[in-house]
Amino acid sequence: TPSSRESAERISCYTIDSYIEDQQETFRKGGYRLLDVDNRMVAPADVQITAFVRSSDVLHSFALPKLLIKVDAIPGRINRLPIKASQCSIIYGQCSEICGVNHRFIPIVIEFIPEKYFVIWLEALN
Repeated sequence: TPSSRESAERISCYTIDSYIEDQQETFRKGGYRLLDVDNRMVAPADVQITAFVRSSDVLHSFALPKLLIKVDAIPGRINRLPIKASQCSIIYGQCSEICGVNHRFIPIVIEFIPEKYFVIWLEALN
């Protein structure tokens, strides 16, 4: 039986696309108004992951203040961002660039879970 790390290495990449949705709808679903998202990014805790940040419209800035992370999302460019949370947690962030009318409605949420549960979660996606 492969270890959870070997299983995670087999599944090396998954993609998340982010779009603005009606914040009142998220709030009605039980989320934090202006902070939560409809589908959180899930990542393994205590494992360094690499996020590739890009934008398809205007300049954005992907920020996770608790992890001291901020990187620009620039149209036509892909920026590489190493991320590691040392423990299981839910990290809230936001776009830190004044990018347009709905700027304040661009939250970021990453849920860091134990690596063995992350592998199970990933395999369930397939």
